[in-house]
Amino acid sequence: MTPDAPPTPTVARRPVLTIAVASALVVVAWLVAFVTPTELDRSAPFVTTMSIGEPATGRNISATIDSVRLARAVHTDRWSADAGTLWVVVDLAAEAVRDDVQAVFGGTTLRIGDRTYEASERPASLARGGLSAGIPANGVLAFEIPASAADAGIAQLDLSIEEDVRLDSVLRLDIDLTALDVEDDVELAPTEWGR
Repeated sequence: MTPDAPPTPTVARRPVLTIAVASALVVVAWLVAFVTPTELDRSAPFVTTMSIGEPATGRNISATIDSVRLARAVHTDRWSADAGTLWVVVDLAAEAVRDDVQAVFGGTTLRIGDRTYEASERPASLARGGLSAGIPANGVLAFEIPASAADAGIAQLDLSIEEDVRLDSVLRLDIDLTALDVEDDVELAPTEWGR
């Protein structure tokens, strides 16, 4: 090769090819990082969205929400809670699907904003009660919330067999609390089986 000769085309293409391959590898690495599930994603529950009046089914739970009410006070034939807070009262039917061994209605939570409320165990209700396969339990869940929480908008009701819902089914109902009328006093129906 003489000093006046132009460079060969392969020498001029090498930096361009190197930059293209490096850029492609960066894009592929970014895509892999983007689609790789996080630790929370790998153990997230399987959520089934519920609608009022429609049955929803998970791994070992089936439930139908009949109504959701908001009340200043609630009572049963043996217990009462006076005004001072608000109660979200959920009328529902629930049953185990596959088997009733250890089918305790353990996961009954209401999430409003960044706060989570457990279903109250003070009145007799379905909270923490056993579920039978094929025999629905009809009753209520009652959540005591601060009066100011009713203005928060959307609440999420989560129902599951276990409190620990990692890699398990969760039945979820979104509730617009601002759309509910506040009743003065609500009687909590006793649990009935097979209705």
